Amino acid sequence: MNFPKPLILVAACVACLSWPARLRAQTAFNNGLSTTNNGSVTVTLPAAIANNYTVCAWVNLRSGTAGLEPGSGLLSGGCDLTAEILLRGNTSGSPQNIELGRCNAFFGGLSSGTLAVNAWTHVAVSVSSGNVVSYYLNGTAAGAWNAGALPTSIGPSFTIGEGDGYRKFNGIIDDFQVWTNALSQAQIQTNLYRPLTGNEPGLYLYYKFDSSSGTVATNSATVT
Repeated sequence: MNFPKPLILVAACVACLSWPARLRAQTAFNNGLSTTNNGSVTVTLPAAIANNYTVCAWVNLRSGTAGLEPGSGLLSGGCDLTAEILLRGNTSGSPQNIELGRCNAFFGGLSSGTLAVNAWTHVAVSVSSGNVVSYYLNGTAAGAWNAGALPTSIGPSFTIGEGDGYRKFNGIIDDFQVWTNALSQAQIQTNLYRPLTGNEPGLYLYYKFDSSSGTVATNSATVT
């Protein structure tokens, strides 16, 4: 399916700060979107993506959140304006679960696996054409649930790494991707430790966050 090209991404208080190289299975990646000092990125799409999509990113939380609310917003937005991908824990320093939910609409099922704070973890959330939500951590399946008729669409506007506000994300985000298909576990594992070319079929948004400074993040995906 062909999707229209996203509008130019404007970054409100982007902090793409230098970060020491971190080894990811023998592969070093540099920089990232740091949400310190209210850094965040706002994305506006021509239309919401209803389902049959995948969101992936490398994340490093400095600290998480405690309990179901508010959650750290990896992908968040105005109340009931988009489905949100949140990270939640029992305490701010405890391992965090993934949740796809929607403000004023539903709490989603939590991932069966967790990610530690102050450590790099690859997070992937896919929603199938049948509205089945699947979670992956470092390429390993971490739970799934059937959303049925619940509104799981993302966009048309959302924020990557809410730097301030209710869904405050305190950490660093790198290699943020949105695909217009539900990637399989094998596909997620294939892409886990390598930079993408940008023209992979279904790759809709690809923010490398490689710049050491600036206020605009570039979408490196060729919309297919």
